[in-house]
Amino acid sequence: MKKLLFIYLFFAYTTFANAQQIYWNCFNIVVDNEVALTKALDDFMNTESGKSMTPVSLSEMANSGSKYSATHGLCFFSPDASALESNREKLNNLQAGILMSTWDSEVTIESSILGQSLIADPSSFDLNFNVIVQINVKDPAFYGAAFAKMKEETVGLYNGSLELHETLAGQETGVTHIVVARAKNMAEWISGRNKIFASDAFQSFSSSVRNISEVLDIHSARVLKQYNAN
Repeated sequence: MKKLLFIYLFFAYTTFANAQQIYWNCFNIVVDNEVALTKALDDFMNTESGKSMTPVSLSEMANSGSKYSATHGLCFFSPDASALESNREKLNNLQAGILMSTWDSEVTIESSILGQSLIADPSSFDLNFNVIVQINVKDPAFYGAAFAKMKEETVGLYNGSLELHETLAGQETGVTHIVVARAKNMAEWISGRNKIFASDAFQSFSSSVRNISEVLDIHSARVLKQYNAN
């Protein structure tokens, strides 16, 4: 089964500086009982152990192709890779036990993906609707520079966030990078997307990266819950 990337979850954390790198780990999951999982997650994250974890987000799939079975994503993120790695140690109390029991009975893990941000916009990290584009990039330095130029030249056309991320481990074969387009809702994303696609800046960007990149998948999702994000 193809793996989903719920990267959009990680970026509701508005205190990160624009130049600060964010490391993230996302579990793409099939949830049988969303209510039970959400309650168990709420109860644990409200404990002292839960509050000591890095920021956490839970999302639901909005639009995807038939090849996907994942319904949700649970993601952890931090500017400190060591803090991200230590989250597992925080599952050390009664509520953690209840959460893990609920996880075992209500959740099936499809994949776990590790990555890091390259270009992100913290002024728009609280936007709810997210479109994720999985890409194979053959020349990361050229693609990144071209993306940054296009983003700067189209900033007035899109009331949202355009971000570039690198996948490090666990990603689907061929996926090297993720572009995330964030907006307040689906309608605003469509409006901004159409304006950007019609712009000379995007046409120039698309032409310049055509021979060094390939879009492998596009899907969307909405954020349900965020913890420790302030």
